[in-house]
Amino acid sequence: MKRFSIRDAKSNSFQEVFLSSITPELNGSSGRFRAPKKYKLITPSNDFEAISAFLLMHSHSANTFRAYEKQLTRLHMWAVMKAGIALSSMTLEHYRNYIKFMSEPDDDWCGPRTTIGTSGWRPFQPKKYDANNNLIKPPISSLITAIATINSFIDWLCNGGYLIGNPLKIIKSEFINKNPPTTREVDRNSNYFDKNSFISLKQTLESMPRQTIWDIHNYEVKRILLSLIYNLNAKTAEISSAKMSNFIEVNGKWYWILDRKNINVDSISLNKEMLDNLKRWRLHLHLSELPDRNDMMPLLPPVNKSCKPLHCRGGLGPRRITDLLRELILATSKTIAITNPDKALQLQFATSHWIRYTKLREIASLKKISF
Repeated sequence: MKRFSIRDAKSNSFQEVFLSSITPELNGSSGRFRAPKKYKLITPSNDFEAISAFLLMHSHSANTFRAYEKQLTRLHMWAVMKAGIALSSMTLEHYRNYIKFMSEPDDDWCGPRTTIGTSGWRPFQPKKYDANNNLIKPPISSLITAIATINSFIDWLCNGGYLIGNPLKIIKSEFINKNPPTTREVDRNSNYFDKNSFISLKQTLESMPRQTIWDIHNYEVKRILLSLIYNLNAKTAEISSAKMSNFIEVNGKWYWILDRKNINVDSISLNKEMLDNLKRWRLHLHLSELPDRNDMMPLLPPVNKSCKPLHCRGGLGPRRITDLLRELILATSKTIAITNPDKALQLQFATSHWIRYTKLREIASLKKISF
């Protein structure tokens, strides 16, 4: 079976090359694992229609739609252009190979963020390398997220009588029970920022450019994120779903109020640093210094091209929040690499959880509690 490459095209976009590659043999209308038509409960007749129908079901949520679109587009392109098969013909081994590809995609499959369909668009982001020019592979958590996203789609196809089975069920158990080759050994006791590293993180934040409105917004959103996670032990999902009304005043003192698993209501008092940063963030959004209990605006709203908040939309998704923090962490790692390459390499594995653990360890140290 012929494999296709973006190099096959001279002026066409990656997406155009992909669409032109979908022959009748590769469109999934007669895929190897298609279920008998008598069991079919959904209308799609080929893989492209199946993806379109699934995405349409999730079009009510912009963040969910984008997450599914990204993962399913990548998978479909890989099946057709790299494996030379229909998506509905992918075996267990194909899925394993695709997961390896996600960890280290071909160079011509990587490119900067841009609109899909344009000449520069690619399915994957540019590769990143450490101070020793070693490839930084994606964390295991991002691979598990991708698998879970694709798994939901394949499950839907099986339940709708489009496919006879879901190979990802097996792979999911493999990830749970055994670390795949892409897992990096990281000392669990080091999953926090030591004093000097955390100072470097804050210095990196303060050294960010602030010449344009986008520079300023990028700085402000990372500043409030760092404050929320460090001072309030907030999780990215909690920040994503939070409203301004999650901050309330009781007897002159401000609290962060939210629902957490197994707890009806959790409240955390705001220290001066957090309160000052909340005021600063709201003023950046052209709001009053502090919210009232009827303020249902997202805590982290998306913004338009002029950096004005879009009040009618939900907050930034957890994945976007994670990406923003990773940008800050990787920039810190790059700075530290000049004087401490080993520490820089360690920080390349850091996540938002490290920031939370940093604060928790500080609190435990004050209380003389050992982890």
